[in-house]
Amino acid sequence: FVKKTLTASEMVSALNEQLMLYRRQTNEVMFNAMDTHDTARLLTLCQGDQRLQKQILTFMFMQIGAPCLYYGTEVGMAGGYDPGCRACMIWDTAKQNRQMLQFVRQLVHFRRNYAAVLSQGQLIWKLVDDQTGLIILQR
Repeated sequence: FVKKTLTASEMVSALNEQLMLYRRQTNEVMFNAMDTHDTARLLTLCQGDQRLQKQILTFMFMQIGAPCLYYGTEVGMAGGYDPGCRACMIWDTAKQNRQMLQFVRQLVHFRRNYAAVLSQGQLIWKLVDDQTGLIILQR
């Protein structure tokens, strides 16, 4: 979806297929990650578009399962495929994207406050529009 190789309905269909492979209890503890040590970093996949990165992170935090951040995603680290995705953590706060860090903190706070619904509640697709790419879901 980030690379725009799938329509919104194709992405939702693929997610539904994945959820149908396992029991509900398994899905509730699945490890959800948007970038890892084996992929390009999310900000790089988003071609530097921080707004898109925020939308994707929000989507991940709304999904069934446990959201997982790869180190540095929370401060806007970029990097292509290996070895670019394995760069050292940026510890210098002057070089970190502090706005992204604050946004991620808000997502974590939101997830924690609504843990019962987001960890165990239903996922209902309310609107999936291929023309606009708009997806509205209910948890």
